[in-house]
Amino acid sequence: MEKQCCACKLFKPATTEFFYSDKRKKTGFMSRCKPCWTNYIREWRNRDPEKRRERDRRDYHHHRERILETKRKWTSANLVRVRQIGRDFKRKTRGAKYGMTAEEYRLCELRRANGCEICGHLPKGEQRALALDHQHRTGKVRGWLCTRCNTGLGLFRDDPELLRQAIEYLQEPNT
Repeated sequence: MEKQCCACKLFKPATTEFFYSDKRKKTGFMSRCKPCWTNYIREWRNRDPEKRRERDRRDYHHHRERILETKRKWTSANLVRVRQIGRDFKRKTRGAKYGMTAEEYRLCELRRANGCEICGHLPKGEQRALALDHQHRTGKVRGWLCTRCNTGLGLFRDDPELLRQAIEYLQEPNT
C-alpha cells in the first residue's frame, strides 16, 4: 500500500521506513513523510524559540518524574559510557582552563600515577585526590600535588624567595 505525503506530494510505501506511526490516523501513519516531518518540526522550532522554550519548560515540569526515572534507568544501564563521557568532559574543560587540549590533559593525567611531585604521597581510598598545580600568573601547568604541598605553596604565595627564607629558617640551629 502506498501513501501520499501531504507536503512533498510524493507517493511512498506506507511503512515505518518512510512515515512515522500515528495511532490517531486511519492509516496508522502521519500525513507527512519522515524528511518532510523533520523539516516541518525544525521550521516550527525556529519560528518562535521563546515559545518553544516555554513549552519545553512546561512539559518538563508536567512529566518531570517520568523523565527523571527514564534518565536514571538509562544511566544505570550505561554506566561505562556515562563515566567515559564524564572523563572526556572533565579532560576537555579542565584542559581548556589551562590552555591544553583534551589529549594533552590526558597525557598530563598519566603523571598523576607517580603521586605528589614534591613529597611523592599517593592518595588512597577516601583521601582527596591530587590537585593540578599551575602558575597563577601565566596559567602554565606545573604538576600534580597533594593537598598539603599544594596548600603550602599557596601559603607561601608561590614565591621562591619566601620559600628559600623558610628553608634557611628551618636549617638554623636553635639558639
